[in-house]
Amino acid sequence: MAETREFSAQTLFSTNGFVAVVTGGGTGIGLMATQALAANGAKVYITGRRVEALEKAAKEHQPASGEGRIIPIGPKKEKHIHLLVCNAGVAGPKAEPEQTDAEDLRSRLWNNENVSDWQDNYQTNVAAVYFTTVAFLPLLQAAMRPKGELEPYSASVLTISSMSGIMRHAQGHFSYNTAKGATIQLTKLMSAEFQKAGIRVNSIAPGYFPSEMTAKESDDRQKSHVPEEKIQEKGHVPLARPGREIEMGMSVLYLAKNQNSTTMPYRPYLRHGNNHGRNLSPVEADLVAATSEFVGTFWFLFFGYAGQLMAIDQANVAALSGCLPWKRTAIFIFSQLVACMCAGAVVKVLFPGDVASLNTTLAPGVNIAQGLFAEMFFTSYLVFLVLILAVEKSRDTFMAPIGIGLALFVAEIPGIYYTGGSLNPARSFGCAVAAPSFPGYHWIYWLGPALGAIIASGYYRFVKICHYEEVNPGQDADAAGSRAPSTHGVKWLSNVLLIGLDQNI
Repeated sequence: MAETREFSAQTLFSTNGFVAVVTGGGTGIGLMATQALAANGAKVYITGRRVEALEKAAKEHQPASGEGRIIPIGPKKEKHIHLLVCNAGVAGPKAEPEQTDAEDLRSRLWNNENVSDWQDNYQTNVAAVYFTTVAFLPLLQAAMRPKGELEPYSASVLTISSMSGIMRHAQGHFSYNTAKGATIQLTKLMSAEFQKAGIRVNSIAPGYFPSEMTAKESDDRQKSHVPEEKIQEKGHVPLARPGREIEMGMSVLYLAKNQNSTTMPYRPYLRHGNNHGRNLSPVEADLVAATSEFVGTFWFLFFGYAGQLMAIDQANVAALSGCLPWKRTAIFIFSQLVACMCAGAVVKVLFPGDVASLNTTLAPGVNIAQGLFAEMFFTSYLVFLVLILAVEKSRDTFMAPIGIGLALFVAEIPGIYYTGGSLNPARSFGCAVAAPSFPGYHWIYWLGPALGAIIASGYYRFVKICHYEEVNPGQDADAAGSRAPSTHGVKWLSNVLLIGLDQNI
């Protein structure tokens, strides 16, 4: 049981005693990760292609106090490490696919890229990530019991991928975007496989952060700057600014310290192939929930009141019954009409009695307008339940027939008495054709259900547009997924933390 003092940021994110290795740690995101770890007590070894950049970074950004240190080049005498950050990467060639003519487009792409550039990109952004991680596996495992002192899954690998790896647009660099997509997939694979050795593997997918890749240069302290105007010109970053260095530091510390970070993946919501870069605010979520509560309460009381009136009015009236063929989709409208006429004809031939008695008719005292709107509300209730239970997929979809059947039963309690309970033009049309007997208001059994279907579909689209699933997030989550990592049958997932959400995902 944790005491309140244990929830201080200093305790939660302290890296005292940590030994970390950061590739590409002399500039950009690698240096941000290095500073965050060292400032909180870690001994951080930084590697890279330019020794002078590493030495300058270590000199300029040593922590002013505490146990943390920044050390250029790789670990020489360490018996174990706690964290490996695979950050080093290259941008590769760039060619904007702006041409609409295929010949011009081919020339633009073919003349500005070549196979060797692609190979260099994948070698650095994918292959190097894999082989660097593999090389450090023994040192990572050595930090944990029984070889070391830490709990299993305390040591981890953090890959720096990119938002470009999951975007729809090439941004002019096909090789970089596909390579970063491969980095994300590689992270998933390593996360699943290396958990056998008790090692976590996660990824951060940054958006626009100041680095030599985005700013094209570093200053005399190995820092880069990206003007906000440059990001605003792009027009697809919601915050209209580059990421801040401390924001990257927060993410690195969270994944470095949280042992559960592999079992609870963070991803943006992908809806219909598009993400608008925003989730519901608390006020918007409350409004969606309120409309749902209003509609649910309205239907509940509508049928409750109607059923009560029926019971009062029907004290000395014989109960009515009829068959209600119902199909869930409009694709079968023609088949329904044919089937209802055939059923009416067969019933007329096989059974004694007047088939006209099966017609849907209005009860005494119910006028045409009341019947029309009653059929509209009866149908809207049933159609919405079909859409939300059967069309919307969840882990409870297999039980949709039960919910739909109960909804039909509830709708028919008042419906059979007051309007005949059509809820589908085929129900009324088949009997009327077989009789043949069409009441003068037969049209309400076509218009009423049509209006009800429009209302239900409209409200369904409304709650979909408002992303109703965010009102109660995690409703389909497996509760077991929040438990601590286990090697006994737990499916491991890589945590891809997205920084600087982009509207073009």
